[in-house]
Amino acid sequence: MPFSWIEVALEEYKTLRQEILQSMQAQQAIVNYGLAVVGVLLGVAFNSWQQTVPATVLLLAFVPIVCYLVLFVWLGEIARMMRAGQYLKQLEEKISSKFPNESPPLAWENYLREPVARAGTPQMVWNYIAVVGLFLLAAIVAVVVGNIRIFNEVERSTLIWLNTVESTFFIACVVYIFVTGSRFR
Repeated sequence: MPFSWIEVALEEYKTLRQEILQSMQAQQAIVNYGLAVVGVLLGVAFNSWQQTVPATVLLLAFVPIVCYLVLFVWLGEIARMMRAGQYLKQLEEKISSKFPNESPPLAWENYLREPVARAGTPQMVWNYIAVVGLFLLAAIVAVVVGNIRIFNEVERSTLIWLNTVESTFFIACVVYIFVTGSRFR
């Protein structure tokens, strides 16, 4: 006996809801592991403060790179979740159109995209801003502390060159965050 369209659509709906849940778990894991790695790197950098090269390399290279990589991977998971949610919104509308005289049987993704719903749950936006801010701040603090560590030990031209490279990576990361984030609205 062949499956009906609605049965297939509901199975697809369930599968995509599961993918969204997996993406949310992956987001949490990425943030947790990222914080752990950044914490370990900062701890090692401060424990090796008396040795210029290891402390400086950790603070000026590894901590910012890890922060940016965590943000890139984390935003990729958010994009995955949002794509699935957008597709589910369209699927909900198709399924609901099969029941024109009843209240929509599936409406969660459509509800989340209503202006009233977004206004009622702004905490998600603030959660995302907090994660981005935390990792960007960690990168900035590491670079500032790394500059303090080598300030009297290298030529000013080296510091200028180094901070130009650091600023370029930071700006590229921020642009990526805004470009990627603008797709979620």
